[in-house]
Amino acid sequence: ERFRFDPAAAYPDGGLSATVFTCPDYTELELMSPFAALQIGQALEFPITWELHRLPAACQTAKDRRMAALDILNAAGSR
Repeated sequence: ERFRFDPAAAYPDGGLSATVFTCPDYTELELMSPFAALQIGQALEFPITWELHRLPAACQTAKDRRMAALDILNAAGSR
């Protein structure tokens, strides 16, 4: 999940732009846009894009899955 982060903007929850919730069954990523004062009739856009990847079948442990996910993220960051 990708979104534009504005380092000069104020974000909710103590300045967080994203929060991760985990449990044994799933992981949830909740994105938050920066605060904005809107007038009646105004709108705010907060575009989010998703990119899904299948991890290699050889990733059997949590450590293996984490390392594979980091490899994917690092490769995407170098684009």
